Amino acid sequence: MSSIGSITLVDQRSWDGLEASFREVSLLGDSTIFPYRNAKISLRIVEFDDVYPISRYLLRTHLDIQHNLREQFLQEHGIDTLDLHGKQSDITFRVQGESELWHMAPPIVEVSEADGGKPLLVDGEHRFMLASKLKKKIRVIWIENVPKKYPVVSLPLTWHDMQIFDRVPPESGKRIYRFPEHNRHYFFYRDLSMIASGGIRSVGSIL
Repeated sequence: MSSIGSITLVDQRSWDGLEASFREVSLLGDSTIFPYRNAKISLRIVEFDDVYPISRYLLRTHLDIQHNLREQFLQEHGIDTLDLHGKQSDITFRVQGESELWHMAPPIVEVSEADGGKPLLVDGEHRFMLASKLKKKIRVIWIENVPKKYPVVSLPLTWHDMQIFDRVPPESGKRIYRFPEHNRHYFFYRDLSMIASGGIRSVGSIL
C-alpha cells in the first residue's frame, strides 16, 4: 500500500513514557537482558549524514508510504513524522481502509562502542531517506552508554551501500552481520516490538 487514506489518531504517548519503555527492551536472543536499562536516552535533532545505516536495502513501497504518511499527518493533525516529540513522541493511529493499528516513534540511533563510538541507525531508515530528499533535519531517539558486550547485530555501512528493492532481499543482501554464524545473527537484535518497529522483515515481503 503506497497511497494513504485519512488518518485517525488512536493514542499518543509522551517522551517520559516512551523512554521508560526503552529501558524494558530486551535482546531477541535472551529476554532477560536489557541493553538500554542504564543507558543515556534522549531526543536529538540530527542531519542525514550524522548517522551510519546498518541496513543494505530500502523498500520502494515504504519510501512512498512514509512520504504520504507525513503529508497526511501534517494536513490532518499538524504532526510532522520527522519531528515527533513532547506529548506526541509515540503515536498509534489507524489508516482508512486498513484493519490493523499502526505505530510510530522517532527513528532510533545507538552510539556503538564496538564501532568506535559511531552512531548507528537501528530503526527508521526510510524516514531518514525522506528527510534527505526533503533536505530536512530529523528528530531521533539517541541512545548512549550501551554496554559494549551487547553490540548491534550489524556492522556500520554508508548510505551509498544501500539499494532500493520492491521486496525484501535474501539474507545476504540485508546486512553485514557482526558475527558470521547464522544462529548468532539475531541474538543481539533489540526486540523493539513494544515500541514501534515491525521487527525482522521476512524475505519477499513488501511491508
